[in-house]
Amino acid sequence: MEYKWLDNLDRHLRKQTELLESIRSELVRQRPQLDLLALAAAKDELIEAKQFFDTTQLDMLGTLRKIIDNNMSLARFGDGELRLAFHLGYVDRAQKNTHELQVALKSVLKNQLNDLLESKEQHVLVGMPQVFRNTHWAKVWFDTWPFLKDLLSDQLCYGHASISRPLFFERHGQQGVELWRELWDGRRIMLVTGKNGRFEFIEELFGNASAIERLDGPPVDAFSDLDNLTEKCLKSDADLFLLSLGATATVLADRLARAGRQALDIGNITASYLNVFKGGAWPESLPLVR
Repeated sequence: MEYKWLDNLDRHLRKQTELLESIRSELVRQRPQLDLLALAAAKDELIEAKQFFDTTQLDMLGTLRKIIDNNMSLARFGDGELRLAFHLGYVDRAQKNTHELQVALKSVLKNQLNDLLESKEQHVLVGMPQVFRNTHWAKVWFDTWPFLKDLLSDQLCYGHASISRPLFFERHGQQGVELWRELWDGRRIMLVTGKNGRFEFIEELFGNASAIERLDGPPVDAFSDLDNLTEKCLKSDADLFLLSLGATATVLADRLARAGRQALDIGNITASYLNVFKGGAWPESLPLVR
């Protein structure tokens, strides 16, 4: 009798487990319908964004080729940068969102429009996401396209933001690797990334650079150190800056380019390479610091 309460507890826990499993199964069953609803809600934004980028956006190989041939810098906007730019309430695990950051991200796009109005040569290639048709991206475009489109122009050329993502290496394999290596072949590189961060130089990608130095910034909320990072970069004799600092890299690439230095926002290129070629973890699943 003294253990009867344990039997009752066990039965109660089994019932709760069965209930939770039933709920989980129902949610799984409803997922396709929820996905369809999300895509339907974002239909207009998806169509409009796709139509715009179909005529203004380079493919991935074309993006790299343009950077190499024209000595251009690259500022990339992924889902995080778009949401940080247009939704102050968006929470990013690596970067606190602030009004100042929003202004800075939007300024990267506004600078492109100003260059166009002033007939200046386009030295910064802005990378934008491909318009994928899935639930995640439907929400991103639904939330951001109504605001983003006013900062774009069909008279400008846009790059493909996925050139340092696993998708690039999946599609283009060793050809893609060699194109990246061509970009920094024999050049002096400065990597700007988070202190004790997950970025690492690997021989397969960077072995043909003539020199490599590293400038560490904060692994979290790097935008707070933007002015200091900019100053240190401009004092360096590196002839190519590779930036892996989340949304801060987008802003810093534009800043350095407008000061006459070539800078590329390369994101998680090493993790992306290792994911495809070595079976490594998905980039976003890695910790921000080692």
